[in-house]
This record gives sequence, C-alpha cells and structure tokens, in this order.
Amino acid sequence: MDKKVKIKFENSPNAVPTNAVIEFEELSEVIPGERDSLCKLTPSARGVRTKPDWSDTEKSFLFPQNDETEYVDTGNQINHDVLPGSLWQPHVHIIQNQDVVPQFKYKYRILNLGQPPSAWVEVLIDTAVYPYDDSGAMVNIIKIAERIDDGLVGKSTNIQGELRRVTGDGYVGDLIVTDVDIHYLADGIGYTFG
Repeated sequence: MDKKVKIKFENSPNAVPTNAVIEFEELSEVIPGERDSLCKLTPSARGVRTKPDWSDTEKSFLFPQNDETEYVDTGNQINHDVLPGSLWQPHVHIIQNQDVVPQFKYKYRILNLGQPPSAWVEVLIDTAVYPYDDSGAMVNIIKIAERIDDGLVGKSTNIQGELRRVTGDGYVGDLIVTDVDIHYLADGIGYTFG
C-alpha cells in the first residue's frame, strides 16, 4: 500500500524542535510518471551477424556511414508499473562531434504475455533532444518525433527491436551509439502475478 509521511514538530519554548510525530495517510491516487527501460548495448549480448564495430575505448558500437546492413538487436522489458495502453517512445543515446542529426531505423515488435506477437513495425528515429553546441564530442539523444500510440504496452511487455543507421543521414563517418532506451508512462509501483 502506498503511503505518504507527515512529520510534525512540537516546539520547545525557544522554538527548537524537540519531538517529531510521524503520521501515515493512504494515498488516494498514484500520479503517473515517465520511466525508462534501458537496453545496454554490449558486444557479447548481440550474437553473431553483421553488426557495427565495437569500440573498446568508448565501450560502444560504431555505426558506420551509409551501411544499413549493420545493425544491433535490442530487447526492452517494460516494468510492471506501466500504465497499460500508454504512449511510448524509443530513443538512441549517442556521442556526436558534428552539427548534424543522425538518423536511425528502428524495427520493433511487441510481446505481451498471453497474446500473439505483434507484427513488425519500422519507425524513423530522427529528432535530437539537444542542438549540437560545437564543443567537440557531445552526448545526445536522438528520439522518435512522436510517441507511439499503438495501445499495445501492457503489464507484461517485452519490446524486441532492431536498430540501423539510415543511409545518407549527412553525418560523416562512424557514429558512437551507447544505448537504446524506451520511455513509457508508469502508474504504480508494480504488479504481482497471482
């Protein structure tokens, strides 16, 4: 049961708190908030296939320019505190050193407990969270322009994905990609299967 805490101080004559009384009250509602489901990209978790080079220095993948045959698979478990049917948003964490917004193709499907897998859907991830500031290397996030409103996210959801860099995105050379994230809306502290 969610609780909130009130602390009351009873003051001595010189106004220095001497006693604290703690009261617990039930919350009448849980206020939804945004959460992240992180897919940490590591070479050992990605299997054997055509994939971007791994940088031991950056501990990240180097997505090449103009080669959509190279990709990484992603897997995101959405926590059980999700607001069922809520909007969600995939995004890519990068380190960039050019004033160009790189672009990615993200193909995904949704796996919900007790239901058939959804069809594979491909979306474009092409919107920078921060403008490049000409400072050299800069950490940034490239997100999908509009949140996905497919109504498919539920109390037990896995999102399988495949991430590729778009050919001709204007970013010259390799691009450092550290992680892939999913933002979703949470409405509670979790769910227990009975």
